[in-house]
Amino acid sequence: AYADGLVPGTATTTRLDGVKALGASAYGNPITYTPEDRPARAFDGDPLTAWRVGAFDDVQGDHIRVALDHPITTDHVNLVQALVPPNERHITRLALRFDGGPPYVVSLDHASRTARGQTVGFGRRSFRTLDLEILDTNLGRPLSYGGVSPVGFGEIRLRGDAPGARPIRVHEVVRM
Repeated sequence: AYADGLVPGTATTTRLDGVKALGASAYGNPITYTPEDRPARAFDGDPLTAWRVGAFDDVQGDHIRVALDHPITTDHVNLVQALVPPNERHITRLALRFDGGPPYVVSLDHASRTARGQTVGFGRRSFRTLDLEILDTNLGRPLSYGGVSPVGFGEIRLRGDAPGARPIRVHEVVRM
């Protein structure tokens, strides 16, 4: 039995392959957690799926965090924002945090809203965790969020610079 008294096989569980852990402050909208907007969608290799957050809500401070199985060394990450409409709102400023360190603030431009994505450089470093926190969007903080689209990432393309390094991919397995 699990700590909460459930017997194995009587609960739906999720397993992530490819990373140690992956999480987000939220996904979907403030009323429902929509599975199609889960954080794993930002690392699945398909830019048409996405981690999306904040439909009808403020997104400043929302974040996605990946913990890798092993540290990697690199000097950049490629970011693709949610490409599938509704996507009239988009992220304009983002804080990157490596292993819980101080924020490295970057601006996102039009390239981040294309399938090619925007490559963000941050100086060569080794890290095991990467946290991406939304600081601002093109709409700022409107008086009302009614009808305002969510924001998020279709792909967070991360790869170490060692010879033969493969992109970080997450495969989410749901066991009923």
